[in-house]
Amino acid sequence: MRPCALTPLFIPMHTRLLSVLFASAVVLGALPGQSQRAPIEGIDETANFGSRVGVNMSELAYWGPQLVFVDLFKSCAEWIPQKIVGGAWNTGESFPVRNDGYPASLAADQAVATLLATGMGSRYTGGRYVCLYEGDGDFEFRWDAVAGARSPGRIEVDVTPAQGILLRITRTNPSNPIRNVRFILPGFEATYRTQPFHPSILERWSLCKTIRFMDWQRTNSTYQSAWTDRARPDYYTQQGVDGVAFEYMIDLCNALSADAWFCLPHLSTDGYAREFARLVQRRLRPDLNVYVEYSNECWNSTFVQARYCREMGVAANLSTDPYEAQLRYYSQRTVELHRICAQELPRVRLRRVLAGQNVNTWATGVILDWRNAGREADVWAVNAYFGHALGDPVNQTRVQNMEPLAILVEAALDVVPALAFSAQQLAAAQQRGVTTMVAFEAGQHLVGYGSAAGNWRLSDKLTATNRLPGMRQLYDYFLEEWKRVGGGLCCLYNSTSAYGLSGSWGMFEDSQQPLTASPKFMGTLDFTLRHRYR
Repeated sequence: MRPCALTPLFIPMHTRLLSVLFASAVVLGALPGQSQRAPIEGIDETANFGSRVGVNMSELAYWGPQLVFVDLFKSCAEWIPQKIVGGAWNTGESFPVRNDGYPASLAADQAVATLLATGMGSRYTGGRYVCLYEGDGDFEFRWDAVAGARSPGRIEVDVTPAQGILLRITRTNPSNPIRNVRFILPGFEATYRTQPFHPSILERWSLCKTIRFMDWQRTNSTYQSAWTDRARPDYYTQQGVDGVAFEYMIDLCNALSADAWFCLPHLSTDGYAREFARLVQRRLRPDLNVYVEYSNECWNSTFVQARYCREMGVAANLSTDPYEAQLRYYSQRTVELHRICAQELPRVRLRRVLAGQNVNTWATGVILDWRNAGREADVWAVNAYFGHALGDPVNQTRVQNMEPLAILVEAALDVVPALAFSAQQLAAAQQRGVTTMVAFEAGQHLVGYGSAAGNWRLSDKLTATNRLPGMRQLYDYFLEEWKRVGGGLCCLYNSTSAYGLSGSWGMFEDSQQPLTASPKFMGTLDFTLRHRYR
């Protein structure tokens, strides 16, 4: 094993880290495929009782590797206009659309196509699917799907996973158009209405006490403003520009016995916030809580919502400094929306979130001090990542030439310095009346950024590091350190996503990956079980 070159920054070691590094004959982990311990007899290892962890649900997308619904059509792509025979992949021709997103009619030579499961390769469920629909029209199935027996409103479809499914509507009767299409995975036709979620998502995330839906809501790209702009549960797809309907997010939390964390769009009207809170009160189980956050990372000027806050703060003369005005507007609007939600939700179940950047306590003071906002927040939320410097452009040549195990060790040595900022955040929040610190996002940050974002050699090394068995001990250690510095709920980022140039964020790489094959998940489970009754 090649020794790693550590900079002076990483020389000091925490005693618990030493025990992690040298706990086995192989530094930071067992041999690939080894189990760290036998299951605990008589204990439901995925129950979230007493859990201190949450997860950010990764974006729902037809090209994504996470199966969410047993009705695969709920995550289909937007319609692609085509010719019935030949022509361009996307003709660009328009067609009238119903309120539920289905074509109201098609021209004589026109078809519309959609894609399903195209980002999973062969890593999705095969077998005999059932396509159910209402209305009168004709379907075609291509690529991995071959249509079989047909009857009105029902088509049996044999699927052999390889590249995904192309589904086309080649005719729809304008007086009785095709609508309410469902594409049901094998074995779920009798239960998809009452049990809509794929078993894998229920199995994996039942250890989490809270589910954060920032990416399901498309928070960083949404322009929803009025309540009528929101995603609707009866829309043909739940992966469109408006994201997933609140109804499905709430139902998932009900099924998981997990608290819900929502991000109100940055353009939300007061009416949007009020109707949102009313829906949560009606639909979320009364024993579950709801975290309410105004947008996401409004301190991060790479996002449109942060630039909006700056424009609004400057226009309102909240400060002569544009960035301070930005933070003050975020603080002010958050409090306004929280007050509206508190009129509709019992205070005992409402968690009012104010959030900031883990490394910037100056911004923390600006946000919490503005009009005493800290006195009207229940939690202060930060992004608790470690290993950020390993993707820095100035380090890319050194890191891309390191062995993955050496990168893992260096990432582990960054945990204590990274969480020292979190300790400072908690102290700053407590001085301003917020007693609880949580992490809205957390975990490893092994990804190239800036001029290193397109470095494949670096990306391959960082991806390989994320797959090492030792990542299990590292996640367990990270969560212990988060707890030690006073952190409460820790929402890891994210649930299931492919690894590559954009990062290795997923706890899982796809929905068929076994639980024991994910070192991040297993380390999180180790921590959760150790602290579940405390």
